[in-house]
Amino acid sequence: MKRTELLVYGIIASTISAVMLVAALGDREYGYYDLLRVAICFTGAVTAFIAFQFKSYIVSTISALIAMVFNPFFKITLERGTWQTIDLISGLYFLIVALVFYLEYREMKKIEGSSE
Repeated sequence: MKRTELLVYGIIASTISAVMLVAALGDREYGYYDLLRVAICFTGAVTAFIAFQFKSYIVSTISALIAMVFNPFFKITLERGTWQTIDLISGLYFLIVALVFYLEYREMKKIEGSSE
């Protein structure tokens, strides 16, 4: 898989997850939070892998930690207010990751275009 393709997948997953996390701040049914755990755990793992491929070890570590917090198998039980804070911070984080991945993608495409 090409590095630009990895970035596109990371941009899509991070953006969708950021929207889901912000939407979780409202009052949702319990099933939504189960789906949220799966989606954020997946996105955390994907962004950790992509960041690791680009040797961005801090982003990789933070993404892996988010994946662990949201993992659907060994649930962490916290109060609603605490989860809302975590959701908001994680949503902002994934928006920033999507932006950084997009900027890297744009730079790589610019280099590919100039080398032809």
